[in-house]
Amino acid sequence: MTAEKEVRLNVRLEKEKRDIFQGICKAKAVNASELMRQWVDEYIEKAKREYEDMKEAQADLKRQEAEGKKAVIEIDPEQLPYPKALRNLPLRTLYTKKKEDK
Repeated sequence: MTAEKEVRLNVRLEKEKRDIFQGICKAKAVNASELMRQWVDEYIEKAKREYEDMKEAQADLKRQEAEGKKAVIEIDPEQLPYPKALRNLPLRTLYTKKKEDK
């Protein structure tokens, strides 16, 4: 990470939790900031994988609709556990119902 691209992220914790966290990091010889950066990286990668899964599911849904199946449930993007940057993307569930099952 280069200094020109670095930004700060402030996190509010109870003092006791912060002290415990720092104590554990010190005991394990782990840099707390590096650990938090790793957690953020892992979270971002997980969200990307989940988003890709949803895109794949959406493509499957479109294929199913083309085969005569119909989508019945829409997901409210505000209810998704993703950052707002990903919430505006069109996502639907896999739940489908055949036309003859109506």
